[in-house]
This record gives sequence, C-alpha cells and structure tokens, in this order.
Amino acid sequence: MCPAPVVSVEFTPAVIIGSGLAGLAIATELQRKGIESIVLGGMDCADNECSPPSDDFRSVAERTELFRLLRSYAACHHLDVRRHSFVQSLNQSTAASHAMPVRQNGKWVIETSNGTMLADTVVLTRVPQNRFRSFLRSLGIAVTSNLKAVLQSLGVYLVGVGELISPTTREIVRQAKCACNAIAIQGNKAAPLIA
Repeated sequence: MCPAPVVSVEFTPAVIIGSGLAGLAIATELQRKGIESIVLGGMDCADNECSPPSDDFRSVAERTELFRLLRSYAACHHLDVRRHSFVQSLNQSTAASHAMPVRQNGKWVIETSNGTMLADTVVLTRVPQNRFRSFLRSLGIAVTSNLKAVLQSLGVYLVGVGELISPTTREIVRQAKCACNAIAIQGNKAAPLIA
C-alpha cells in the first residue's frame, strides 16, 4: 500500500487577497506593526494589479505613483507577495480539520492554486462582487449595515471591497490603516496555546 502524499500546509497570521494597491497598502501597514502576512494575487481575478478605472486623471496618476512606491517597498522589505497565486476557496477552519493546536491551525483555510494556507486573519481587497456575495452566503451572513463588524468578529477585514463606487486613494490607505490597527489589537488578545 502506498503512503498518502504529503500535503504542504502553510501557516501565516494574515492572508491578504489581492496584490493591487489596497493589498500592498495593508501588507505594508501590517509589516510596520510586526505582523507577518502573505499577499495573494486575488480570488479568480485575471487582472489583479489594476485598480478600478477612474475618470479623474489626477486620481489615476496618484494611484499609479502610490502603487509604484508600494511595490518598491514590498521588494526592499521582502514582503511575501505571490501575485500568481490565486484563491480557489476560502473556508472557516475547525480544530478537528488539522492535527495541530488551534493557535497553529488558524481560523481560515485558504486553498490556492499553489497549495493550502491556514491563517488567523483574512483581508479581502480584490474580490469580484459575485464571489463576495457567495462567500457571505457560505458563512450565513446577510448584507446589513453592520457587515464589516460581523466580518471582523470572524477575523475578516475589508479594504476597498463592497463599496458601490471605487474608493479614493486616500480612502484605501485609511481603510488599510484601520484594518491593520484592528488586526494588531486582535493579535495582542490572542495568546498562543501551551502544549
């Protein structure tokens, strides 16, 4: 009888879905707070690096320059950006699903085109609306006025997602800083299990 193939499972405190402007902004903020993260290309998106189009030329130029600076920062500071790794599924984890303590297990199981990841926190920055709605339905969550608070209680943060119109560059950076601060506070509350 042949042994079962070894499946590689990677653990990280935070997974960021979307390697565009918002994804790099939140990864940068998390690194500044000392929180490791992995940035994935997106969720079934072919064009992950482009921001939504804007009618304002100044806004496009501002986003392009900020994106260039963030990419440079990511390269210089060795952020773990995997632009060609896409999320195939995102599900809540159970302690029984893996033979590890819960703190090593992670709250979320992220199946990607390049393997499986476990994470305590997921930041959504680039998700098609239909996939976002489907994700909410899979969790049994209705779109309500307190949607962000409900998701944050589960360890899911939104940056530039779920907006009716494309957020401005300043709004993306503001959302990234707010999400980073909330993740840092949540991380300080979670103490590792002692085996």
